Amino acid sequence: MDPTQCRMTYVVCGRLQCVVRRTQVHIRWMPTVLRIGPYRFFFYSSDGNEPQHIHVERDASLAKFWLDPVRLEYSIGLSAPEIRRFGRIIVGQRQVLLRHWDEYFGR
Repeated sequence: MDPTQCRMTYVVCGRLQCVVRRTQVHIRWMPTVLRIGPYRFFFYSSDGNEPQHIHVERDASLAKFWLDPVRLEYSIGLSAPEIRRFGRIIVGQRQVLLRHWDEYFGR
């Protein structure tokens, strides 16, 4: 696909994400904080200027949750039961997630 024909294309490979926006390519590190079954909890290395949050992915599905307080920001391709499950996991692991955020971004 020609990047100039779409608004944004994501290519995920391991711990790197290549984001193509029109004709610019940005590579962002995605530190993984937690893995539970097929779900990966992570943040982007460029997220430090935002409030504390966590991204969750399974295959091509993605969600973003704020951590203080825990609430859903958005989800793409995830079912309501999966989102509720993530919410419960995040509430239970909130202190661990906040600690990883603070350690990574030096807060």
